Amino acid sequence: MNKNKALLAGAAMVALTMPLAQKEAHAAAATLAASAVVVDAIQLTDANALHFGTFSVTASDTVSLTPGGVRGSGAGVNLVTGASAAQVGTFTITAANTTVNFTTNLPRNLVNGTQNIVLNALTMTGVGTGTMNFTTGANADSTALTAATGGDTINVGGVADVPATAIAGLYSGDFTLTANYP
Repeated sequence: MNKNKALLAGAAMVALTMPLAQKEAHAAAATLAASAVVVDAIQLTDANALHFGTFSVTASDTVSLTPGGVRGSGAGVNLVTGASAAQVGTFTITAANTTVNFTTNLPRNLVNGTQNIVLNALTMTGVGTGTMNFTTGANADSTALTAATGGDTINVGGVADVPATAIAGLYSGDFTLTANYP
């Protein structure tokens, strides 16, 4: 009887393993290719500081400088020529020949002791064919511009709010321009 049990157990084992062997005979394999594209890292370098030039104040108003170097002001700000010349700010960007998105961190205070002039808008040109506009509360430009592989210069102008209480002296501060691939 033990012999019969052993034969029966052996037959059961063979029967159980046969479907597994048949499944392996129907298995398939495929190879899928994989790839990646690496682009050059963006290089963004400040070249010249943005300087609104010299002016006097009779009432709260604005002073402006376009990316093309044209100064302007409201009625409460009087532009002075010949003293400290205005200068367009510039950045140099080198990136892969692809779309680049720009952001900045407005508003920024230009400080003289306890006094502030508020830089609240920036206009940038020079990359591709567009103009980027940044204002307080809208620190990312929705217009992505194309940067050339060899590098481009971004000209920066802006608008600053000048309080009637501004005291004489140098006001300074900074802002950050960030460039990212989308």
